[in-house]
Amino acid sequence: MRLSILFSSIFFLPTLAIEVTSGSICSSACGKGKTYGWDIDCWDDQFNTSKPNPNMANCLLCESTSPAYNTSTDNDLYWFTFNMKWTLQYCLIQHPTNSTNANCNDYCTPLSAVLNRAWFLDDGKMVKQYAYCDWGEHLFQKYAPDCASCLAKSEGSVVLANFFNNLVTACETKPNATAGRPINMTEPLFSTKWATTSSTPSANPSPQSSSLSTGAKAGIGVGVAAAGIALIAALGFVCLQKRKNRSRQQLRDSSSTMQPINQPQPPIQPPREMDAGNVKPVPELQSWQPDMKHQHHDTAPPPVELGRHSEERIIAPTELPG
Repeated sequence: MRLSILFSSIFFLPTLAIEVTSGSICSSACGKGKTYGWDIDCWDDQFNTSKPNPNMANCLLCESTSPAYNTSTDNDLYWFTFNMKWTLQYCLIQHPTNSTNANCNDYCTPLSAVLNRAWFLDDGKMVKQYAYCDWGEHLFQKYAPDCASCLAKSEGSVVLANFFNNLVTACETKPNATAGRPINMTEPLFSTKWATTSSTPSANPSPQSSSLSTGAKAGIGVGVAAAGIALIAALGFVCLQKRKNRSRQQLRDSSSTMQPINQPQPPIQPPREMDAGNVKPVPELQSWQPDMKHQHHDTAPPPVELGRHSEERIIAPTELPG
């Protein structure tokens, strides 16, 4: 369902009055009576500060810099953020003829849960200042920038985009209302210069898509790619160094175990002439003579006659066959 027809049945019911701190210098501009839907300004040309008071444009402009403070939930900074939120709630969700912003539905629809949430509690108290920043796990800060960017490119909705930006800035900086600190707005409250910067977006993302802009996604992609390349290069360098160190170690180990092939040879000395005076004569070799002194003088046994046994037995000789 589009935002332009959501909650259209309450258009004719009186809404809360534009809120202002009691005793504030902005009271005359903001008024004190009930405010109807048709009294809410939604289009750029309706925010006219020249109209007589009570005047919504004058009220918001006054509260944006007013230091009026009574309590943490009753001060002009608090009511300034409340009135901008209330305007966005009505113009984007409750306005029955809001067809101009139809092409921003997909960007802004996720914010409906925050915009529709009441700031007035049942016990008569108010939600804490900047409480909307934390609702839905920071839902507002997640989707508001893209919604504002789309509205800024749509005809007649630049002021609403400014409101979103101011509320996001308040979440980021949380100015101290006690000290009278205002919101540091990036653009004048009713500036419409964004209306001519670019055309209305032709394609709408899914409401569940990321809140990151295209430029941010591209930047993240480039950063991740660069980091990946750097990591791969570093790993390659480390591996190469380890490989070189291993090769050097292996070469040193093999060199220490090998014997040198060519040992250095002592220099060859030139021949020297022999000194005849130092040559000793070689003794003459004597011929070898047997030493007769050591010969055995045992008497040889007498010869034995053939055919006779040692026991004086005569054996006749046997004639060998011829």
